[in-house]
Amino acid sequence: MSRTADPVVFNDEIYVATTGGMVWKYDEDGTPLSSFNAGAGVLQPLLVQGSALYVTPNSANLYAVNASTMTAKWGSPVSLAAASTGPAFCASGSQDIYVAAGTSIQKVTDNGATGSVTWTYGAGNNVESGPIEYNGVVYFGRYDGRYYAIQDLGSSASLITDWPYTNASGNSNTGPWIDVGNTLVIFGTTSQNLDAFTLE
Repeated sequence: MSRTADPVVFNDEIYVATTGGMVWKYDEDGTPLSSFNAGAGVLQPLLVQGSALYVTPNSANLYAVNASTMTAKWGSPVSLAAASTGPAFCASGSQDIYVAAGTSIQKVTDNGATGSVTWTYGAGNNVESGPIEYNGVVYFGRYDGRYYAIQDLGSSASLITDWPYTNASGNSNTGPWIDVGNTLVIFGTTSQNLDAFTLE
């Protein structure tokens, strides 16, 4: 089992990734049902959206898997700019996936039988925190303790320059989390701090 790829529960079934590249599906009693081979160790959390399970192994690929049958949903995986360095998140109400791929953020669109990279945004250093989208804005943190908010413009992305991309102690490596009630986005750092900023 991969300790960094958090298991996910969907329709009373449990999905668990391994450092050997396997993703297993178990029933609620812990009985193995089926599996998918991602070809490389899965170090990042699994993601479920709709009926699709998205897997980012340590191979610069993004796989879409049918969560019911555990077979590939896309004819081939989407090739990313680099191996995934942070969690992947889906946009609310859509089949767009935001992936931390080395020093870039990439938006991948699930077209059904295929996936495609819609845009790539260079972050200048490794991204391990995020990217998470809220109301069309993508938040993420990177090494050197920098925080970013970028506007998803559909086919491209642009930096929101008045958002506080400030230096923090340590590297931004956890989260972020969206606190809707308090209109905050919260990041964790390697110096064991939590830093919170107002949502755009």
